This record gives sequence, structure tokens and C-alpha cells, in this order.
Amino acid sequence: MYGIRKFFAAVLSVAGILGATAADNLTVETPAALFPLPGADTQLVLAEKMPSPDGEVKYVFRDYTGKETGASTARRQAGKITLDLKLGAGYHELFFPEYNQSVGLAVHPDAPAGSDGYWCMDSGLTWSHWPQVNKIAIVEQLKRKGISSFRERFSWWQTDDGSAVKEGVETAVRDSVYGENRILELLADSPAIYRRGDKTNSFDYDLVKGADGMRRLEARFGKSWNAFELWNEPFYNNSLPADQYVPTAKMMAAALDTIVAAGSFTPAVASAYLDTCAESGLLDVIDVFSTHFYSSPESMYDSIKYFRDRLKKYDADRLPIWVTESGTPGAVVAETGRPTVETDSSCAVTTAMRGIECLTLGVRRYYPFYLQQHVEGLIAWGMSDFNGTPQRPLAVWLHAAGRIADKKYLGDLKVSGDLISARAFGGDGGETVVVIYSKPGRTVTLPATGYRAYGADGRVLPASGTALINTDGLTFLVFEPGQLEGLIRTDTPNMAYYRNGGTVGTRKKRTVIIQPEYPAGQVISHSNNGYTISEEAAGKFKAAARFCNLGAQDVTVTVRLHGAGIPELRAQLDLPARGEKYQSFDLNFRKALAEHSPFQLVWEAESAAGNDRATVLFNRPPTVRTRKVAFVQKPPVIDGSADDAWEAAEWAGDTVVRSDVPGDQNAQSGEFGSRAKFLWGDAGLYFLVAAKDKQLEPSPTPGNCWMYDSLQIAVSQYNSENDRNRFEWGFYLDGRGVPRKTTFTTSTGKMLSENCRLAVRRDDNAGTTVYEGLIPWGDLGSMNAIYNRNGMKFRLTFCVNDHNGGNRRWSEWSPGIASDKNTELFPELILAKSGREELAIKVGELAAPGKVEMCDRSKFTAHSGNTLKMLDKPAGSIAFLLPETEMNGPVTLRFKLAATEWEKHNGTGFSFTAGIQNSASGECYECWLAPSAMYGGTTGLALNEKNAPAPIIGAKGKTFPPNGLFYIVEMTVDVSTRQMTLAVTDAKGQRETVAEGVGKRNSMKKFDRVFFRTSGWGAGPFLLKDVAVIR
Repeated sequence: MYGIRKFFAAVLSVAGILGATAADNLTVETPAALFPLPGADTQLVLAEKMPSPDGEVKYVFRDYTGKETGASTARRQAGKITLDLKLGAGYHELFFPEYNQSVGLAVHPDAPAGSDGYWCMDSGLTWSHWPQVNKIAIVEQLKRKGISSFRERFSWWQTDDGSAVKEGVETAVRDSVYGENRILELLADSPAIYRRGDKTNSFDYDLVKGADGMRRLEARFGKSWNAFELWNEPFYNNSLPADQYVPTAKMMAAALDTIVAAGSFTPAVASAYLDTCAESGLLDVIDVFSTHFYSSPESMYDSIKYFRDRLKKYDADRLPIWVTESGTPGAVVAETGRPTVETDSSCAVTTAMRGIECLTLGVRRYYPFYLQQHVEGLIAWGMSDFNGTPQRPLAVWLHAAGRIADKKYLGDLKVSGDLISARAFGGDGGETVVVIYSKPGRTVTLPATGYRAYGADGRVLPASGTALINTDGLTFLVFEPGQLEGLIRTDTPNMAYYRNGGTVGTRKKRTVIIQPEYPAGQVISHSNNGYTISEEAAGKFKAAARFCNLGAQDVTVTVRLHGAGIPELRAQLDLPARGEKYQSFDLNFRKALAEHSPFQLVWEAESAAGNDRATVLFNRPPTVRTRKVAFVQKPPVIDGSADDAWEAAEWAGDTVVRSDVPGDQNAQSGEFGSRAKFLWGDAGLYFLVAAKDKQLEPSPTPGNCWMYDSLQIAVSQYNSENDRNRFEWGFYLDGRGVPRKTTFTTSTGKMLSENCRLAVRRDDNAGTTVYEGLIPWGDLGSMNAIYNRNGMKFRLTFCVNDHNGGNRRWSEWSPGIASDKNTELFPELILAKSGREELAIKVGELAAPGKVEMCDRSKFTAHSGNTLKMLDKPAGSIAFLLPETEMNGPVTLRFKLAATEWEKHNGTGFSFTAGIQNSASGECYECWLAPSAMYGGTTGLALNEKNAPAPIIGAKGKTFPPNGLFYIVEMTVDVSTRQMTLAVTDAKGQRETVAEGVGKRNSMKKFDRVFFRTSGWGAGPFLLKDVAVIR
């Protein structure tokens, strides 16, 4: 999945929660009975996981619309429930009140033989928990209903040991579930045993060994395959540029004999990625161009046109397009394990109509996602429930597959009324099927009567005249031969694409393949747009690549490296059979980068065995927009209106409107847009976002709110490799007008807290929506522990989404949030004024009466620069006395500490303690620092409360370095939440949160002492300076 799957990559998964709480006591013993023929006697047997006493079990019949259509009882004996059924065509749901569980059935006739292979299924049963017998039975039924091919998932790394194929779940599924020539095999990884230095880059591996592995896999499993797809959405593989992916595709296309599909491209993929693939020869070595779609059916024309135009640009319009993944996200109700009727039917219509629309546009295969239930964060994908029983999307897809089957697209029925489309299918003198698509419940005026009508799921609808109410949003009408003569418009925009859908089987096999090396250590970052590189690095760049020979004969290769504005470089390599050679060049393209950004570096290989080409893109660092955010002493009232507090902030109105369809000029529209203001205060970050949108279309579920009218805000802050803050949230009005918030991405593993406040004010007359809210510091990771936020910097962007009748568009402040994820493109916010007080403690004033308490004066020596030297034998302690201080909000104790002369003590350890204390109660908050893993046996850093049952153990493997350098230590305590945080900043300025947790015991609300204590083990001495308390 494209933006969707990526969107939720870091979300807290609730799959385990759903699986645990959903009603699931009943399992299916006779899975084939879930797909009965209409009117046929069917016996469905269910089994209890926890058997109940024998007796009768009541159940209720519900139809596609959720309406109760009857009730009955079944016999329960020895934990088995047997139902004798005879059902009409369509979708049926059996609800068992005793178990609070439903079982779905898809009732359809078997499809006619000889289907053209369009109607497929993304099943992924290799990764399924279903019993093997259920997999076999369900797949057999799907084949009978017209499903011709199944997309699978293949774990190359689990199956190939470098010399032989390992038998496992892949084998069991392929040998017994599908039969021959049924699987579109999908591979999306590589074995670590083939990889080179960077084991995390699954594209950086030995292509020769990889080709041998591919041949072994095809020899073992090829009889099951009807095609092989080369990687799933490779552009989301760590967002690596296309030059890393294309060599893998070339190798696999050369090694395999089956049909090869590649790309899994989405409309959201960067055009630079597509162009690099094409210019590097990807389109020459594949048989099929594969795509993934998740937007509305109405957007399919523009999406197919976009890809067809790209293929034509690179003289590859011969390639057929397959949609190998396409679904509609929903949500599962935890108590039932199934979606609501509204969500289920909406997903069903959208997915099926997207497939029908693609059929009219010349797409040759369509694989809806996903046969089994699959939960990702807040959303769920599934045409079946957790027990494998059908849901509405599966019933509607099977109905469409059987009803349309291999009929040809004839054009559009000439109808009127409130509809979106009326596609007609037929041919060869047979019946004509017309698919009416509109919003549910709309009325359509037909040009003819005498038809048979069927609901989205295939249930028979009552006879109607020319006025048709499209109850489901999708109605199938069947007309007798000749009945629609002259009533179908054949010159539709879709027809040109339908007639020119391409031909499978035109690829070329490459023997010599160029594999560009990832430029580690030379670039700032990478993305689908290429590599970001500084001018300095471009001036002294080492370009390197491997040249692989997959053939059985030695070959001499002429290597060329060139680019605009730089001299061409050449070399000659003698490649051994089934071997490779490494080639590098030193070059300077600093000036070329300045004049041609992106700068394209081109590798070429010429030989008697064939040629190859690889292009690599480089970009200058993007210009970062910055914006100062003002501090407010008196916070705004969160009510959805801009009160006086917002006068301190300026509008960020430099937003751009975009859509899911690349190059869509209709996205820019005067009636839609957004702008925002930001403020900060002691409580957190405030936002005010004003959107202009003539119609409010609320989201039915939190996880899908980004597809409807909503606000997204994303925040990113990098402190060090081990301290990164990354968040993304959604804010919206639900269908009842209630403001809602949801968490999409969180680096802390925590959702937005109840302290996050939100108000949304909608004015239908003015066509405006205002979002106002507070994101508390406690929801912003280690940013909560910053002692002085004045001058603090972080990246932030936002977008306002518009469902737009299914043609989603958005108004974004920057790229990197809506269609792809790239925090480097976010604007930078700078907090302009601190609202916290800082009290510096003069640790060198040891003689000040009433201000310092020491156990032994001789252990402490004042040095210049307000520095204190502390000896560590015997144990010593010192406390600095302060006026009694209220703990309102976070309190930070900050100091610089150096542990010196480590080498003189034969590695003697220490445990250094620092904290704040209430002298009256004796309560305190303190941090512990040690040079070895003495706390819990795992760490040298910890937090503690006085009399707490156990300390808060720090990050595993982290210790306090005894190297004589000063480290900044910050202990932050927020008594309102009992949250405690410990952070350490090294001499290079790298800050890391090393311990955090929630206290259990203290009721301390005030403090009047700051103390430091040594362990007395003979380490040190310690140097302490720059002590301050910030509140």
C-alpha cells in the first residue's frame, strides 16, 4: 500500500488488542459452506473454542444492508453447532447473540468457465493464521466464483539458504492450496547471506548469487506461478532512490522464465523515481507494469492516464498495466471483530467500483487487497473477518467477478440523474450488464425498462421502472440482447485506454548489469528523489559501481561515466563468467550540481553480450523555511475562534493545494485552501488552522480521517541518533459534529493524551472550518524535558484534507506529510521567548553561611569558573540551600559533570547522585550516574524517588563516561504527571534522553535543597559546574 501503509508504519499496532477482545469463540469447521450456491441446501458447522452444554443456539439473519431478515435456531452438541441453510443470492450475516459473534456468507452462482483472468485476489495466505484445510477450501471456492489468480508473499530470506531451497510454510501453501499456474508471486526482501557491507540495504547484495537463488526458487515453485512481481513498493524500502532498486529487477528478470511484473508504482511515487527507473532501463526488462491504487474510483481515469503517458514517453506503451494491490481502509469494532455495516459496505463499493473502473481503462488484472483480516494501527483491511468468514467487500467483488466475468466494455449507458457513471459490459450477442455507480440512495433515470436488478452483493432487487434508486451506491442491471441498441455511448474517454491495454511478454533479458554503490558517508540523506549532497562533498566525490556478468562466458565491458557539465570518464573491465568487477572514479561535479539540480550521473556499459545503463540523481540541500513562534503568558481560549491571544502570531498562508493524481490542475481551486498560526506557552504548543471548504465531509473512523475533511500536523526534532522526536496526528469533526483527535505516528509509543485539547468550529454558510488546539509538551517526547525552550527549534508542517466527493485533495504547508513522508521538507519553527525562570547556583561559594551544607569541608575545593572539585573517598555530600520553591510545571536540575583521573584508580567504579529535596519531609527526586552497568545489571544511569520501591532504570548499555570531559546532565520532574526524565549531552552537543518513567511514591510539591553525593569508592575526583534549577 502506498501512502496508507507508509502512513501507519510507526503507529501503535492494535491488532493484538482487537484479536484478544473480539468475539471469537466460534470457528468454522466447514469453510466451503461459507460460499454456497443460491437456493442450495447447505450445512454449516461451527465449533466452540470453549464448549458449552448441549442445546439450542439462537441466531439472526441480516442482509447486506444490516437489516434483520429472520431468525432461527441450531443444535449444539459436543461443542459443535450445525446449521442447515438455504439462502438466496447475496451477502448474509448470521449473528449469534449468545456469543456476540457474526459469521458472513457470500452466496453466488459459480462463474462461467473461460474467464479472461481479470478478476484476481491479493490473498497472502503464506502469512495467514488460517488452518491449512481452510485455506484450501476457501481458495477452491474463490476459483469456482471466478477468481483466476492470487497474489502471494514470498520470504526469500527464509527459503533460500544459499545452496538449496528450505521447505516451510511457503512450500505447504504453494504445493497444496492454489494448484498450478495460479500465483502472482511477490518478493520483497533479500537473504542476508547475499548482502554486502550494509546489511540494512536489502538491494545491496551479490546479484550473481541472487540469480542462482532465483533459479532455484523457480525450479521448486515455478509450476505454481503465473507471474512474478519484483518487490513490493520498492520506493518505500527505506526510501532508497531508484538506482538501488533497478539492478535487482534486471537480475530477477534475467534469471526467471515466468512473466515478470515490476514497479508496484502508486500515483504518490516521486516522478524522479519513475524517471530514474525508466532511464535506467527498467521498462525494457519487464513484461507487465504493476500499480497500486487506493484513491477513489473517480480518480482512476487520471491515474491510468498519468501512467500511460509515462509509458508512452519512454516508448513502453506496449506494456500492460496490472493493479496488483488496491483496497479501501476500514476499521474493526473491538467487541465484534468486524467493521460496522456502514464501513463495511462503503469499503465494498469503493474497492469493487475501483476494479470495474480499471477494467474499462484497459487494466488487464486487478488484485483487491486483502482477502484476510489485517489490522494496521487504527485501520483494518480485510475482505474476510479474523475467522475467515466473508465480509461485504468479498461478497461484492465475487458478485462483480461472476456478473461481468469476461464481458467486454461496450461504453456508457445514456442515463440521467444524480450518478457518477453507468458502465456497460456485454458482447457476442449475450446479455448486457450495466453498473450504476453513485452515492448511496441517489435516483437515476434510465432510458429503458424490463431489466433485472441486483444489489452490490448480488441480491435480487424488486422490479423498477425508469426511476432507479441506487440504494447501495452500486447496482447491477441486466438487459436482454438488443434491448439497449442505440442507448450506449461508445466514444467514451475510457474506451481509448480499454482498446490499447498492452501485451504481456515483451521483455529483454540483460546479461551485464550495472549496480551503483550507495554513496555512504558522502551524502547528507537520500529519498525517492535521489541523494542530497553538499557542494563540498560534490567537489570531491567518489562514484562507484559493480559490473555484474550473469552470463556463462567471459566478457569485456567498456565503462562510461558522464553527466551534464563534467568530462566523460572511461574504463575497460574484463568480467569473468558469473562474476563481477568493482569500478570507481574520483570526480568533481560541484559546479554542475549548482547549475543542474537535480544532477544526473549516468553509468553506461557496452559489451558484445549486451549493454546497460544506470542513472543516479543528486540534489542540493533544500532551503528550509523558518518561522518564529511567539510565547504567550496568557494562553488562548480553545474554542475554535481567534481571541486576542492570537494577535501575537502571524498567519502562515504560503500553502499549496495538491491531489492524489500527479499533475492534476484541478487541485488548485479558489474555494479550497488553508492557513495557520502557532503560539507556545508553559502548557505546550498552540495551533489555529483556518480552512476554506464549501462542504464538510466527516470521517466515519479515526484511522481514515486523512481521507476525509481533517487536519494533519506532523512534528520532527532530531537531538541525536538516540533521541529523535517524530509525531503525526489527525484532528477532525465526526459525523455528529464532535471534535476528534487521533495519533498516526509516535516515536514514544504513546497516543495523544487527554491534556491535548481541541475545538473545531464549522460555518456551513461561510464554507469555513477552524481548528484550534493545544499539544502539551508531555505529548512531544524529550522536548518535554527541555529546561529552557527559548530558542528551541523543531520541524513542523500541516495539511488540511478535503474528501472532495472521493477525489481527495489537500492544502499543505510543505511536502513530506500528505503523499509521502519526508521530515527534511518541513519548515523549522523557532520558539522566540522562554517562559521559564532559571536560577544559577554558585557552587564555588562554599563559605556562604546558610547556603551550603557539607559532610566534610575538606572533600570540596572551589576552582575558578564557578567549578567545584569533589573527592570520592570517603563518601561526600554537599547541598545548596534555596528558598522554598513551588513545583508548578516541570522542574529541571541541570549541571555539568566530569569524572577525572579514571586511569589512576584501576577502573574503580562510582555512583554519583544528584537531586532536589524537600528538607521538611525528606522526600526527593534524584538521578544516579555510574561508569558501568551497575543498576539492574543493564545500565549506568537511573532515576529515583526517596523511599521508592525500585528506581527507574535507564537505557540498556548506557553509562556515564569517566573520560574527564564535561557532560551536561538534565533531570526533569513534572509533579503534575509524576513524569521523570534524564538526559545527557556530550562534548559534541549530542543530546540523548537516557532514562524516563513515572514516579510512584512522592507527594512532594516544593523543594528547598539541591544536593550532590559521591559513593566514596575512591574514584574521581569529580568536577561540577554550571549548576542551575529551571522552573
